[in-house]
Amino acid sequence: MNNGKLNGKRLIASETVEQMFSNQLGKIERPGRSFKFGLGFRVFPQGDFGWGGMAGTRFWVHPKNETAVIFMMQISPSGGRKYGEIVRDATYAALR
Repeated sequence: MNNGKLNGKRLIASETVEQMFSNQLGKIERPGRSFKFGLGFRVFPQGDFGWGGMAGTRFWVHPKNETAVIFMMQISPSGGRKYGEIVRDATYAALR
């Protein structure tokens, strides 16, 4: 959320941070997916980014809102369950 700085010290160039959290797929369409991919993260059109784990864990960060969420769940297989989306929607509804 500090664009590559920690405690006032630059750890990573701001240009690198920008590339990490920008869509790297170009105009490639992915039916049924509301996100694109940056360099190591899912990038959402709302301006946030994050990633999910195999057993349902997930995190996302919204730099403009200065919001970071870590959702920890251990269900395997987690496929088909929408818990992460439910928590995400509830989080943004609470912030409105």
